Amino acid sequence: KALEESKEQSRRPVVVIDKLVHAQSTIGDAPSFEYCQELFLLSRKSSGFSDKTVTNYKIVLGAFKKFLNGIPIDQVDPNFVREYLGACIDSGEKPSTTHTRFRNLRCFFRFLVEEEVISSYPLKNVKPPKIPKTIMPCLSLEDIGAVDKILKGNTPLLIRNRALFYLSIDTGLRV
Repeated sequence: KALEESKEQSRRPVVVIDKLVHAQSTIGDAPSFEYCQELFLLSRKSSGFSDKTVTNYKIVLGAFKKFLNGIPIDQVDPNFVREYLGACIDSGEKPSTTHTRFRNLRCFFRFLVEEEVISSYPLKNVKPPKIPKTIMPCLSLEDIGAVDKILKGNTPLLIRNRALFYLSIDTGLRV
């Protein structure tokens, strides 16, 4: 049984490679977006990225693919990326979400250039969208007093918790 499982595991990468080979239907000399996406996601997965991270990359790249509307991957230029980011902002998306899309696209296209799948980096002069700075609300004096009442006592646990609480209050430490 162990031998059968070992054989099965050794066959799995071949299936992935076959999937990549089949996805590499090209438009002229340009590799398909699907091929590039699968190659990138496989790279992230094999590098130990979490399933959630890989899924997030897949979602962002899927949305970008829709925006591409059939444009070959090697014809994406900085203005096209700016149009995409502008469309994301115009759709009412939060600036932090658009910034995440930018970061994911930056990783994707850097990977494609490093792997020599495409020759030029389309985000070269594209600036990331700005994220407005937000000020975190602080605790009111009443809130501090309520927590202080809860932490009254001389047990080691309460003394430790009171010290941690006042350390975070005095230094602005966020948890």
